[in-house]
Amino acid sequence: MRGITIAAAMSALSIACGSDPVSPPLDAGQADVEQPDTSDPPDAAPPEYCPAGYTLTPFLSQTATTHAYAHAENVIDTTKDYVAVLETSAGRIVWQFHTKTAPLATNSFVFLALHHFFDGIAFHRVIANFVAQGGDPNTLASDRKTWGTGGPGYIFGDEIVPPPSYGKAAVAMANNGPNTSGSQFFITLADLTAKLSPSYTLFGEVTEGASVLPNIAVSAGSQPPTTPTIMTDVHICQK
Repeated sequence: MRGITIAAAMSALSIACGSDPVSPPLDAGQADVEQPDTSDPPDAAPPEYCPAGYTLTPFLSQTATTHAYAHAENVIDTTKDYVAVLETSAGRIVWQFHTKTAPLATNSFVFLALHHFFDGIAFHRVIANFVAQGGDPNTLASDRKTWGTGGPGYIFGDEIVPPPSYGKAAVAMANNGPNTSGSQFFITLADLTAKLSPSYTLFGEVTEGASVLPNIAVSAGSQPPTTPTIMTDVHICQK
């Protein structure tokens, strides 16, 4: 059971985490022939959003791939800046990666996102004024008893840069003990610096969509939300 340990004030709380023209007039004498339709088809998906100055990082898979991986291939350039764009059923969330201080966590998330790994996954553990946790591929299945226990098929080491500051809208890896990070992550919904043990890799910070965070469906007690917030499209932008 993967989770995060909280200091005394919140020791009762834990986070489960396991192992979308007008045609020009005809010239005089020109035959009145049907003109080709060059407009986009009505059901064409809109291009993925990227913040100003950023461009979309090409996907590595064309469809969602959530099978177990042996490891995360090296897909990032540490000299570049990366952001994750999460289109969710509650709204858009964008975070900036801490590539320099958390290259392993950044690379892992980017690798998985480039394979559409997170598309359709739910925020399965959400506690008001605490955290919103997601990233478990088990949430694609109907058996809620398994939610919070899944991962990408591999784990990687911690990247703790003391003292970690888990301020509001920080993004960190959930884990099941030292060096057990996988695909599950959490976004802080309040400043938890004084309440969380310094045991979670801090790898991002929300830069757009902070107003969306309170709209993420909250769990009832320790159970997943009745109608959880879904990550409908997750992609990566770079500059």
